[in-house]
Amino acid sequence: MTADDDLQPAVAREYLALADSLASATDAAWDLRSLCEAWRVREVIAHVTVPARYDQETFTAELRARDFDFGRLSNEIAVRDAQLATDELVANLREDTLLHWVPPDGGYRGALTHVVIHGLEVTVPMGLQRRPPDATMRAVLVDRTEAASTAALARSSPGGDSREPVSR
Repeated sequence: MTADDDLQPAVAREYLALADSLASATDAAWDLRSLCEAWRVREVIAHVTVPARYDQETFTAELRARDFDFGRLSNEIAVRDAQLATDELVANLREDTLLHWVPPDGGYRGALTHVVIHGLEVTVPMGLQRRPPDATMRAVLVDRTEAASTAALARSSPGGDSREPVSR
């Protein structure tokens, strides 16, 4: 198991906690504007739960139909699937497929970031007093910042992956 694999239980906990937070939300709450530009709560949750509804083959076909424009696909699926019953969207948050989903090239750290950020985008405007645990926030924010700083340092050091040639 890699350190990234150790994050899977946190991913599952965040999806389940988000489902618990939204389970009793009113229709008016689901129609609130989220912090994600142009999307209501229901579009954000429809977006977050795509892996629970679309297998890889279906998702790829949807992407191909949109000339591999992921932004367009994401918007169109969010708008379309936001029409699903809110009970179904909450159930999707609890799907085992979603609890173990990892984005391409993102690992469980990417999945954790996805659920935490989008979770906050919906719970904050709804006024829900939900905050991920400190360890989860560290994994999303601090560890990511440290990894980016380390990568930038490696690129800028002699022999690193710098775009500028290093004179020796």
